Amino acid sequence: MKELKRMITIIIILALVSIFFAFAEGQEASKEIVIGFANFFAGVNAYTALYTPTFDNLVKETEGVSAINLDARGDPAIQMDQVNDLIAKKVDVILLWPVDGVAIIPSIKKAYEAGIPVLVTNSPVDKSAYDFIVGFTGPDNITEGYLAGELMVEGLGGKGKVVELTGTPGYVTSIERHDGFVKAISKYPDIILLDSQPCNWDREKANKVMENFLVRYPDIDGVYCCDSGSAMGALAAIKEAGREGIIMTDATLFQDGYDAIQKKEIYGSVYQSPVVDATLAFETAVKVARGEKVPFFNYMHTPKVDIYNVHEFERPLF
Repeated sequence: MKELKRMITIIIILALVSIFFAFAEGQEASKEIVIGFANFFAGVNAYTALYTPTFDNLVKETEGVSAINLDARGDPAIQMDQVNDLIAKKVDVILLWPVDGVAIIPSIKKAYEAGIPVLVTNSPVDKSAYDFIVGFTGPDNITEGYLAGELMVEGLGGKGKVVELTGTPGYVTSIERHDGFVKAISKYPDIILLDSQPCNWDREKANKVMENFLVRYPDIDGVYCCDSGSAMGALAAIKEAGREGIIMTDATLFQDGYDAIQKKEIYGSVYQSPVVDATLAFETAVKVARGEKVPFFNYMHTPKVDIYNVHEFERPLF
């Protein structure tokens, strides 16, 4: 009889323990997730201007998720302070669109030491920080640059003099798109890269940079730009100078770039959706905050678009 009572007591205790842990797990699952979004520069171009509201809408539409959005406006020092602020607020995950993939590393390490996972979006950080982040979501920028380089080779027929308009100096996306492009054209010794200058993703600055290129180099056969916005600024300068027959490619297709490809003013670009980019970042951040394991690299599909297949793609929303 005593043995039976002891067994019943043990069973009751085990049942209570199971109920407790089930309740605790339920409480944890129902806990609101707070994403700290350290943004690069919300309004610097049409791409970021669509990415940011897409992310915001996903937060609003998802029960149990909130976000603290901070915009560095392209300033590495401001972003470092903002990430430190998110650490102090003890958010569940930091979604980081880095201004400078090297300068932000001390703040990433602080988050790691505080036990807050950092998920990088759109533009990678330096590889030396890989041990301190949980992963990356967005485009494979080296591949995008390489694809734009392939388009340039096709357009030039493997021979010509080329200039390049890059993004922001020190910005990893700019560096990787340059590296990918150079890797593609370096296979063709008759394609010469005359010059490479930053335009900071800005259409007006791209216009000025291209004006200077046209004065400095009388024989330009090809122009590679970091994105369609920059390409449109360069195209305006080319038209103003009355130069014809220049092959142009870029690494992210905007609405204007799409239209220019249809008119055969731009040879080709790479299709990259800010809606897909933001959605992938949001969904992965939520998984990370919930303790789920995710792949380190979460890349988007970014196909080539040129004058021959542009009709197969929808016109971008940005």
